Amino acid sequence: LAPDSPADTAGLEVGDIIVSLSGEEIASAEDLIQGIHSSQIGQEMEIVFWRGETKNTTYATLIESPPPS
Repeated sequence: LAPDSPADTAGLEVGDIIVSLSGEEIASAEDLIQGIHSSQIGQEMEIVFWRGETKNTTYATLIESPPPS
């Protein structure tokens, strides 16, 4: 996770398993990427994820990706 990214700010950690993004089921990394790409900059997204045996919900606001360095 990139420092200060929306995922980092939302409290996601390496190893968390995202199962839903804004109400849409996430079954693969491709689903997650597609869900992010179909969202708008500034949109708040509900993220449902598993951390170990605990199901959690958090929120992240989509920002524009910085250009690659």
